[in-house]
Amino acid sequence: SVALHEAVADVSPRLGLLIAEISFFAVVAGYMRLNAMNPADVWLLNAVSGRTLLLSALVGSSASVLVAEIHSALTALIYSLGGELPLYQQRLLLEIQVVRTLGEFAQGLAIVVVVPGFLEELAFRGFVFAGLCFYRGPHVALLASSLLFAAFHLDPWHFPAVFLLGFTFGALVWLTHSIYPAILAHMINNLVSLLGINLQTHFGIELWAEEAPTPAILWVAAAILLVIGLLLLKRQPTQVPLPSLVAYGQNPVTAG
Repeated sequence: SVALHEAVADVSPRLGLLIAEISFFAVVAGYMRLNAMNPADVWLLNAVSGRTLLLSALVGSSASVLVAEIHSALTALIYSLGGELPLYQQRLLLEIQVVRTLGEFAQGLAIVVVVPGFLEELAFRGFVFAGLCFYRGPHVALLASSLLFAAFHLDPWHFPAVFLLGFTFGALVWLTHSIYPAILAHMINNLVSLLGINLQTHFGIELWAEEAPTPAILWVAAAILLVIGLLLLKRQPTQVPLPSLVAYGQNPVTAG
């Protein structure tokens, strides 16, 4: 998306992001089609209950708060050591997320919230996680898919935060055996980011400001809710098992 924006004047950063997301997903979908993979199994399109989705929303919201706090702390540490986020990256993030009209807000919801939530989850918590889970087990799948997800963003500055988010989304898939909770949590995180940067830009409201009166209370509450949400999700029944030789008796990507 950065290359498109810099090389083609008519391509805005937001449009470049959309093109990059669709292009990457097209490669994954094309590979699956060429190898006759079954999308329902590879993407873990398994139904879940409304209660599971509500708990996933709780986990996603809590994780967004915690990761934002951790990222703020790491950013402050980097600045104290003389580091600084590159200006071009600051500008790009602002151009992608800052909206000025109702139409731009709808565009931001579609390109920044919905599209990445669907396509990135189908690719990383579906295609990557499911394949690694079958061949290497859920522990390796969770760690490796999170690392690949963070590396995919090509942003060393935000790598720890993106990794932690990816780990959370992967944990949701692991516990629920479905991609839908991860999609929901991913969208919630991106929506929180979109709203946060616009509140700060247009109204001067900083959700994660260091001088905020109750950051510790917010952090602790989010941590407690995150743990409670994950524990309750662990107790929810699942309809189908995760991909494995024991569960399928054959390679799930070609089964069915």
